[in-house]
Amino acid sequence: MATVQCERKKHFFDDTKYDRCPYCPVDDVAPPDLKGTQDLKSARSGSTPTEPAFQSTAAAGGGRNPGNPGVTISVPRKSMGIDPVVGWLVCIAGPDKGRDYRLHSDRNKIGRSPNMDVFIEGDDTISRENHAQLVYSARSKTFSVVPGDGRNLIYLNDADVFTPQPLNPYDVIELGQTKLMFIPFCGERFDWAAEDAKQKAEAAAKSGS
Repeated sequence: MATVQCERKKHFFDDTKYDRCPYCPVDDVAPPDLKGTQDLKSARSGSTPTEPAFQSTAAAGGGRNPGNPGVTISVPRKSMGIDPVVGWLVCIAGPDKGRDYRLHSDRNKIGRSPNMDVFIEGDDTISRENHAQLVYSARSKTFSVVPGDGRNLIYLNDADVFTPQPLNPYDVIELGQTKLMFIPFCGERFDWAAEDAKQKAEAAAKSGS
């Protein structure tokens, strides 16, 4: 496996499997001839939805580095080699309306900085770093929204959020001028760790027959 690092958000990925970073949304990746020579925003011609999770793309990796012993690696990433998608946020109101954001296991930090897991570029009322967090626990198979370090409050279905709150499908999180609808993928009906264990068991059964 040849591991390389993308220039957009410093994700690591296997370039023998992917021709571009599988963790960055499609509209976050500048064409090769524009990288390093032109501002990404000016390089965009419009917002393009990301591909379905069942193709070769996955959740944003949050800059996690499998080669850096000082950086925590999530359990799904450690077992699978990538940090797979567990759900999405879709912007339904605000400057980035119509854009989607992939979510990975553990903590997904939300902010305006490019190194955030959920990078909301157009809303200046959102803090650059860790305005809020969306958390997926692979152990309990649950999602939660957690207040971050942002000065402005966040809201869940129009209610104030002061402590971690559980998330349900199609809940709406409001930060500044932005509203994000939550769409889960993992949970009781599907989980990457369980699916991985199932496939390994099936392979072992076939090899033993």
